[in-house]
Amino acid sequence: MTVRGSALAALALLVVPAGASRADPGVLDQIMARLAAAPSRETRFVADKHVAALAQPVHSAGRMLYRKPDHLEQITQTPQPERLVIDGGSVSISSPGQPTRRLGLDDSPALRILADTLLGAVSGNRAALARHFRIAEQGPLQAWRITLTPAGNVTAQVVRIAYIDGDGAEVRQIDIVQANGDETRITLQP
Repeated sequence: MTVRGSALAALALLVVPAGASRADPGVLDQIMARLAAAPSRETRFVADKHVAALAQPVHSAGRMLYRKPDHLEQITQTPQPERLVIDGGSVSISSPGQPTRRLGLDDSPALRILADTLLGAVSGNRAALARHFRIAEQGPLQAWRITLTPAGNVTAQVVRIAYIDGDGAEVRQIDIVQANGDETRITLQP
């Protein structure tokens, strides 16, 4: 998988399924408020990406760092070092021995959707998620699931559905099914 492909896969981790129940604004607001209350987060992650063209899933692990308002770093340690940074309106991808690549989010609607999804989930930015998705929530605050379904054709060309699972003020897992059928699961560990 290319560095750009793994970056897109990382960003794609937050897409959720259609047909979910309607969100209770009170519970969803509480979840988002709890996520938004944290000025920063640092967690370990394990990601598994199932790509139709590959016989085995691509497994990666590392650390994820978030700082308000819109800075997210995914520092992959295995299988090979890579650093993906979403900061404001751009994404940069760097690997040892390679030049850093910078991409403007406004230059790529797909990248913008994936970045807004990831940042929206981690930061509790409901407006960022609502720009692209219909949002539904299930469960109590101690074991919630947010389901994201595309709200328009452009988003539907990128993401089929995404799920964000959490506990209180913590995101625990993100599952994204891309429009092409590739699936990514990211598990976040304290």
